[in-house]
Amino acid sequence: MSTRYEPYRPQFHFSPKQGWINDPNGLIWWGGKYHLFYQHYPDAPLHGPMHWGHAVSDDLFHWQDLPIALAPDAPAAPGDRSGIFSGSAVDDDGVLTLIYTQFTDTNARPGYPPETQAIATSRDGVTFVKAEENPVIGTRPEEATSGFRDPKVWKGDDGLWRMVLGSGDEQGGKVLLYCSPDLRNWEYLGVLYRGDRTLGTMWECPDLFPIGDKWALIVSVNVDGKQGVVWFAGRFENERFEPETQGWCDFGPDFYAAQTFQDGAGRRILIAWMSRWGAKIPTAADGWAGAMTLPRELYLDENGRLASRPVEEVRTLRASEKPALELTGIVPKEGSPRGSGPEEVLLELSPDVLGDLLEIEVEVEAPGDRGPGSAFGFKLFRSSDGVQEVEVGLEAAPGSSMDKGALRLYVDRERGTVGDGGRFECEMASATAQLRLFVDRSSVEVFTADGSVMTANVFPRQPGNRGVALFAKGEPFVVRSLRIWRLESPLAKG
Repeated sequence: MSTRYEPYRPQFHFSPKQGWINDPNGLIWWGGKYHLFYQHYPDAPLHGPMHWGHAVSDDLFHWQDLPIALAPDAPAAPGDRSGIFSGSAVDDDGVLTLIYTQFTDTNARPGYPPETQAIATSRDGVTFVKAEENPVIGTRPEEATSGFRDPKVWKGDDGLWRMVLGSGDEQGGKVLLYCSPDLRNWEYLGVLYRGDRTLGTMWECPDLFPIGDKWALIVSVNVDGKQGVVWFAGRFENERFEPETQGWCDFGPDFYAAQTFQDGAGRRILIAWMSRWGAKIPTAADGWAGAMTLPRELYLDENGRLASRPVEEVRTLRASEKPALELTGIVPKEGSPRGSGPEEVLLELSPDVLGDLLEIEVEVEAPGDRGPGSAFGFKLFRSSDGVQEVEVGLEAAPGSSMDKGALRLYVDRERGTVGDGGRFECEMASATAQLRLFVDRSSVEVFTADGSVMTANVFPRQPGNRGVALFAKGEPFVVRSLRIWRLESPLAKG
């Protein structure tokens, strides 16, 4: 069956035809194409012995599947879970080189270290050969007690390769730093940066890169069940990192294991796993699990924050240059409900009008004097009777630590998904909000003008729940502009 017609199958987010995927790996622009490698178990929609899947694209949206790039060795015993864990890719004088963590199931292979670092090479970008020198790092340093994995490698201005690795101990997560002249002989340089227990005791998928006039470090964390990606921006000097600012890369529930790369145009692009450990997976019934986020371009804002926006290529998915719907100056009518009372639905659209793949741009001005019940937003994945829906909205943020009059962005999926529910929030700095929403068949990503993002998977309770409504309650919000584009599915063309 074509993946085009599966009810939850993402149409413009990368997902596997079958089996399981999680972390993006080895993101690189090489040979005139974008390469996406990823953690993959091809035999079932669950986390098994890890392989590296592989796909290529000319535009970050139309992906061509290639043969599996890396596979585990033959099992040493029944149930052997040894595999190829996460890592990165570099261009070594024209040779596409993958650097990865070799995970060894010590129950099946007693006496072996559980995590070592290894490399594999390819001259054609399709067939990869594991190096005879493996493991290129076979022993972890004493301070790496919680883990020793996920190498991210780049070449410095001094011609040396550097590698960051995720680790930690009972005091907190940490990032380890190595250097090498040839990708095979590595010297340990010590702890690049360490955190405290407020961000967990093990940091995964570290990535250190220059951006603007600073360096940024991102790490994936798990703190009391909250999973996500934290960024730090600051200085990288004398083989140590000193942060000056920090924050979350995404405020939604389904964003983990992010990795970045620099493309041929010099952009710093990020892709993450659009899920989290322990999530409900309704798609497992169809034989697949997992997807990647939209590719995002990173930048530093005027306050030194690491911010993101969708890559420009997403515009090529629009069915036409002209929006399917364009409105200005929408204001709730006088006498509309106030405070915490019932809301007013300003506009309701059926999927027959818009389709189920959408890009929504809206600019909203909040009233200067608004009560705590004031809100405005969209009802997505809406049933025809309005009982089942997911809200993406803006509301007053009383007691905000930001400027008076700040707004709070939220995603509430409690009434609209057979997957995980929950309500997720982030504060915004202005009373005028510009939002850009991307709605796929089982997800919504919300980008703000100040570079914040919220990502959430949504598996509608009924396949036909594709309605869209605009709502408001409390003191009136003014919709300066609203534009909605139908998006075309890259899967329809490939």
